[in-house]
Amino acid sequence: MYSWQFAIRSYGFKMPVLSFIAYQALDYKFVTRSIFYQGLPTANWPTAFCYRTFAIMNESYHIDAKWLWWLMGLTSFLLFFRLGAAPVYILDEAKNAQCAREMFLRNDWIVPTFNGELRTDKPALHYWFMMLAYKVFGVNEFAARFFSVLMGIGTLCLTYFFTARWVNKGSAFFATLVLALSAQFLFEFRLAVPDPFLIFFTMAGLCF
Repeated sequence: MYSWQFAIRSYGFKMPVLSFIAYQALDYKFVTRSIFYQGLPTANWPTAFCYRTFAIMNESYHIDAKWLWWLMGLTSFLLFFRLGAAPVYILDEAKNAQCAREMFLRNDWIVPTFNGELRTDKPALHYWFMMLAYKVFGVNEFAARFFSVLMGIGTLCLTYFFTARWVNKGSAFFATLVLALSAQFLFEFRLAVPDPFLIFFTMAGLCF
């Protein structure tokens, strides 16, 4: 008897969940079957274990389309909630929002400036989006951050469709849920910075 089998039999009655995970991860037949089914390298058993976990999730939870809409609605609420309440206090936000403001006031879509000086630190794409929001909502904090929120919602949609395409719908839902409830995600996609645009278009490039 191998040491891990002894550990499972000895402590299984105390830690049934941990014992089940260890058994699934280390069982030779399960690993071999998963590896050859997925066409994975023989040494890549952790990936095979993940595939098996995704399969269990997909078989155990019937994910209806309405749950995805509920998730998107909840995330939209969290991202838009009091979006303009906090002032622009981060240096990066201040520079980006002010640069877009100066371009908007001059009606200049080509040359980005900050305090009247040329600013080439960032690409101009997110300035253009901010200028569009300024035109619709006025020059304020909400407008500066508006399209960052839309990029966040778009990133969630792409995450779902990418995972559903290559794994399954159950895994896609849970992957999107984990991303939507991540603190860094909710923080990053509420800022007037270029990162949300970079993340969204990078994800779009992976999908299409």
